[in-house]
Amino acid sequence: RLTQNRLIQAPPTPKPVKHEFKIGSTTLAITDVGGHQQARHLWRDYMFASTRLIFMIDASNRQRMPEARYELLQILNDDDM
Repeated sequence: RLTQNRLIQAPPTPKPVKHEFKIGSTTLAITDVGGHQQARHLWRDYMFASTRLIFMIDASNRQRMPEARYELLQILNDDDM
């Protein structure tokens, strides 16, 4: 993880968490909104307040890959994005 300078097995994100990183003279504000079903209704609000999107998946959970693919395609095909 970026916040701890080492790889860890992170638990699911229960609520949005904002982190700030300084790289040179640039400050990045990154919000982890979470991907569980209850958090997805927040995605749109956070996406419209953002200039970039990082869509992360749990590569160890192959059973949910079709679900992740579906959600990513929904975002990419959204005319408002």
